[in-house]
Amino acid sequence: MNGFSSFLTTHIDLLLSVLVTAGVVYYDRRFHEESIFVFPGKLFSVLSLAAGFSFVSALILGLEAAGKPQELLAAYESVFRLIISENPGPLWIFAFFIAVPAAEELLFRGLIQNSVLRRFGEIPSVLVSVISFALFGLFKDGMPGLLMNCFTGLLSALFFLMHESIWPCILLAIGARDAFTLPWLRYFVPAWGLSVLAVLSLIAAGILVFTAFRLSDPDAEEEEEEDGEDEKNEDEENGEEELEKTDSPGRESAGQEESSAAEEETETKTEEA
Repeated sequence: MNGFSSFLTTHIDLLLSVLVTAGVVYYDRRFHEESIFVFPGKLFSVLSLAAGFSFVSALILGLEAAGKPQELLAAYESVFRLIISENPGPLWIFAFFIAVPAAEELLFRGLIQNSVLRRFGEIPSVLVSVISFALFGLFKDGMPGLLMNCFTGLLSALFFLMHESIWPCILLAIGARDAFTLPWLRYFVPAWGLSVLAVLSLIAAGILVFTAFRLSDPDAEEEEEEDGEDEKNEDEENGEEELEKTDSPGRESAGQEESSAAEEETETKTEEA
């Protein structure tokens, strides 16, 4: 890739990303009452980013350790060599690692999956989203794109169903793209070391995904809400008891004053009689 083609590709990618983003934002605000741009929380977002990186890291490192099929490694290797040898610049890095994956998630999750979800339900929305995303990867990057988009597309589609928010999907895609820089490890780590790293990355991805699902479990949320309501009720009861204890001395003193006043009245009436 020469300098002019890299320049042209970068600006085309950025232009398409801006157009897709603007279109999905308009569609979301125009036709949906509940926005997909609601932020789900910092912890869930960090888990999404880390899960994408760990999952794709396990895939790439596993292929590196096996040493084949080489055609699957070619796409990831080309990205690494481009960054190292040609120094494409910060604009290309921003487009490749942030703008393009964000636009892809907005298109396939924010538009396609969200539209199918509102009309046909969860399962059809996941199937349409994953299949279309996998075919897009096959068209763009061949078998490596098909392989990666199948797994990351399924994970991203499930993350979207958890909160109906696009942010976890975007962060997961950015984390997955960041893993494209990992082929440089082959020059410093032997094959068995890559295998160990691949297994560790897969375990980390599983833990992160399980934690993310656990955070979005409706039963867990209901239990937390019930616990919060119970604590609130206990606090209210304790507050009422303390209020009664605080008011009881005042009530006793008021009763004593009333009784003494009544005794004085009876004495005065007796003396007058």
